[in-house]
Amino acid sequence: MSSGGRSDATPEERDVRACLSTIVTSLEEDGEAFFTQCRRLWSEPDDDAGSDDDVSGSPVLTSHQKRPRQEREGREQWPTAVSEPEVLSLGVPAAVLDVSFSSAAEYRFSCAETTLQVDGFVVIPADDDTVGVAEVRAALLASPHVQPDLVPQRWVDNAYRHLVWKLAGYERRFPAWAGGGCLTAEQLVRQLRYRYDRELDGCQRPALRRITEADDSAAKTLVLCLAEVTTSPESVSLVVTDGWYSVRAQPDAALQRLARLGLVRPGMKLAVHGAELVGQQRACSPLEASAELCLRFSTNSCRRARWDARLGYHSNPVPFASCLRAVLPDGGSVARLDVAIARVYPLLYFDKEEGKTVFRAARLERRRAAGAEARRQARLERLYAEVERDLGAAGAGDDAGPKRARRTFSRAMVGQLTSGQEIYQCISAAADPGSVESLLTDHQKLLAAEHQRQRRDEQRQRVEAEFRARLAQQPDDRPAAPLLKIRVAGMDGEPASGAIFTLWRPTEELRAFLSEGRAVSLCGVTAAGKRWVG
Repeated sequence: MSSGGRSDATPEERDVRACLSTIVTSLEEDGEAFFTQCRRLWSEPDDDAGSDDDVSGSPVLTSHQKRPRQEREGREQWPTAVSEPEVLSLGVPAAVLDVSFSSAAEYRFSCAETTLQVDGFVVIPADDDTVGVAEVRAALLASPHVQPDLVPQRWVDNAYRHLVWKLAGYERRFPAWAGGGCLTAEQLVRQLRYRYDRELDGCQRPALRRITEADDSAAKTLVLCLAEVTTSPESVSLVVTDGWYSVRAQPDAALQRLARLGLVRPGMKLAVHGAELVGQQRACSPLEASAELCLRFSTNSCRRARWDARLGYHSNPVPFASCLRAVLPDGGSVARLDVAIARVYPLLYFDKEEGKTVFRAARLERRRAAGAEARRQARLERLYAEVERDLGAAGAGDDAGPKRARRTFSRAMVGQLTSGQEIYQCISAAADPGSVESLLTDHQKLLAAEHQRQRRDEQRQRVEAEFRARLAQQPDDRPAAPLLKIRVAGMDGEPASGAIFTLWRPTEELRAFLSEGRAVSLCGVTAAGKRWVG
């Protein structure tokens, strides 16, 4: 764009420049400011294990949209970090502090009673007066309220792990009201019975199970909880859960960087849109999924969810809006971006010549296309003439056959000819073809003409087939791809970040719609890195 001090600028151009000078800044920031922004966006308080027992619900995506969905005793405020001595002083057992998602399946409850009866379940402790997953599984399958055939293999182990991890997180984050009374064998059995009644007996499947069984889409808005975050210099591994089942997640470069910075931690809830299930083709239960199965989503289509947001599908599956300043250059696609159009640049055409990328204006592209079309037509004509010449010579050789002496035909012999092919052969072999043609009747002349027409049609079909075959072997001259560049600005009321939006192959209707000053929502936009503007 030219300098703003040019004296011959129109009033419209001066207005655009004034607008850009006040609301449009570069999307690219220096490294320190970039990481500061990431920390501010990702460092809100989070719960250590914020699972939920709801199959679906309406999560609150930001801290200012709604109040917590339910007034619980002592839980209206955000959970805060409590020191270990204070947690222990409020009655939380020391073993609860060491419970993680990976170790929750091995957790055992102390039980001084000979039997534990909860909601029709009779749990018999082991010889060391403890209760683990084996004792809970035996109690569930032996209960008269449970049909063992409905319980899949490893279902109890999976539910036991998720429940222990969730209840331990409640005790650590809310020790004042949950300390010592939440992670108990009685509570676990009650919630296990609830899960059996809801999922297996009531056939209400949670989100991740519906996705892996190919009965629902992973692209809709989901609220998931980070169960495991494992970082190493080479890679970052994530495990996400909907509170019922868990799958591995495939983080992009931006999410890996945030995890190494400590901004992505276990227990954090994320709202994601446009996720994709990769690594396995066939539909199956999450308990039967292979190790390659994982959920892939982009950081730009991912946001922090409230600590008390319900896990699973969001009640509104449409993409949630993002602001331009929150887009990470290596964060992948953006579910939805609300921006204002500050400038629409002239249409350009993208092409490659001798391995180099070339951008042309519309006038230059019209000149190039006209020259290319003329050269293409000349090349096609030469190719068609070559095919006709080759097939014509081959056809003449076939018709000639072995040389035979010319002969004469009497009127009687000509009168016996009953097909066009016989008449054609007779004329070709005659010493005087004109005399033979003069002896033909009107009907024979029609047969001869029809035979000639069929020969011409067959010859033309052979020429066209050979022409198409040779044309397919010729290098394809692909037309240049039109693209439209648009400068957009943020709409969040703060000093905006500017970005160049590239739209490939825009239609005339879309070009007419994208006018300067219009506010638009862009869906499925992909961030292509950052470039410094001089």
